[in-house]
Amino acid sequence: MSGQRSTELRWLENDSRFIIAHQQPATLMDILVSRGVEKNRLLRHTGIFYEDVIRGQLSISPSQFLKLVENSEQLYPGKDLSFVFGHRIFPGNYGPVTDALLQSANLNQALDIACLCHSMISPLITPHKIIDKDICHIYFYDTSGSGKNQRFILETMMTALSHFGRWNNTQKAPWHYSFNYPQPEHIEQYQVHLGSKLTFNAQLCSMQLPVDYLFEKWEDDSTAYTVARQQSQEIIAQQPNSFLYAVIQYLHEHIRHSPSLESTASHFHMSPATFKRKLKKHGARFQNLQDQIRKQIALYLFQHKSYNNEQVAEYLNFNDINNFRRSFKRWTGMTPSLFRSDFI
Repeated sequence: MSGQRSTELRWLENDSRFIIAHQQPATLMDILVSRGVEKNRLLRHTGIFYEDVIRGQLSISPSQFLKLVENSEQLYPGKDLSFVFGHRIFPGNYGPVTDALLQSANLNQALDIACLCHSMISPLITPHKIIDKDICHIYFYDTSGSGKNQRFILETMMTALSHFGRWNNTQKAPWHYSFNYPQPEHIEQYQVHLGSKLTFNAQLCSMQLPVDYLFEKWEDDSTAYTVARQQSQEIIAQQPNSFLYAVIQYLHEHIRHSPSLESTASHFHMSPATFKRKLKKHGARFQNLQDQIRKQIALYLFQHKSYNNEQVAEYLNFNDINNFRRSFKRWTGMTPSLFRSDFI
């Protein structure tokens, strides 16, 4: 993202009201109400009133949506809410975005729409797609400061993305899911809703799929898809970017040059103090974001590009290989050599 773009746009933050309440928030509410949960209890301390939702004109902030998620988890009588919610998200009622999903010729086109329109259809956690020679990888970035709700949101979006295509009776793709937390007691819910290809205690949360499945034909390429995608792009172009995701994108693009907090703050036309305060508002710290991205890139280069220690260190601009080893152990809990022997 260029500096010019930074100056032209304000940012979507966790108190910005851009989430349309009668879309995903209402879907979550409907699930709870169908299980006998009383609306007033569900909406307690959210600042949301049901009468405003059903008028179809209300937009809420990520922090309001997160409070709704927190209430829902506490009131829902079961362990499968994130998965049930995930099944209900797509194709949704997102106007041209839904049209583009329904007219997608293959999974790759549908995933492109999901990543392009993340502020509309995944406003709390942002999917990021990387395709290499053999594997499609989907990584996820917390762009709302979701905190204790992050696991719920991750499971919701993994479920939603993995069931792309069900609206046209396309067979579910054989995704492999990695979670950076221990295997839960209710493992059967993951198996029922996601399948058997599950890895827990992983270094990162991600989804992986053989590339060939991305291009299996769903429908013929259509003018309707082209038009709907163009309309979706026009809608997104009019909306500011998420502040936290903009920072993550900037760090990704410049990570090989080891951007400092001061240089990054300058890119966003802020003082370092203001920049740190804004990150804190979203539950983030600059060093943690930088470490997260370095870790992701290092793991990817080791696992999928067969880089050695020296090549990864050079790629990430570590002049001292010992400093890289210490940093990698801090990120992952193991040395680079141990990781490569265990996971490659």
